Amino acid sequence: MIMDDFELSHPRMTAKEKRAYERRERQKLLARKKEKEIDFLIRGSLLFRLPIDEKMINLYEGLKNEDFIGNETKLEHFCVVLGRYLHQSETPFVKIRWKENMQLFRYFGHSLYGKDAAYYTQFFFVNKYGKDFSYPSSDLLRLNSDNKFETLKEIVNKYKNAVCK
Repeated sequence: MIMDDFELSHPRMTAKEKRAYERRERQKLLARKKEKEIDFLIRGSLLFRLPIDEKMINLYEGLKNEDFIGNETKLEHFCVVLGRYLHQSETPFVKIRWKENMQLFRYFGHSLYGKDAAYYTQFFFVNKYGKDFSYPSSDLLRLNSDNKFETLKEIVNKYKNAVCK
């Protein structure tokens, strides 16, 4: 039997510890891959300029008109949140200021990213004071009692149900 480098460097590790170690290493590798993707999105590219579709514009305008995101937010920067690459002429990327409460932000983030919301949103958003923040824990009572929740829900559902032309 030939031992790999891991087994040689960790000879007393149990099978359970080895699985946990391998799982952590896979998670680190995945995190580095995601960071590279995000870096490419926000760094800008000279090679191409992707068009902004009507669906993205409607979501941007809905959030801006209802005062969910800051008025200083550029459409091109907002579209990075939706996976559109910045052209180098649109750099540097400026994080989007979320002006409403964090439960509404959590709903918005989960609507776009699902279970990866906490990871991705840290790269794209700041709070209403322009500061980075940690992803909020769930508070359904506060979310459902907020009078802007239905408005946000309607904007997000229009985006998710819209067909690109």
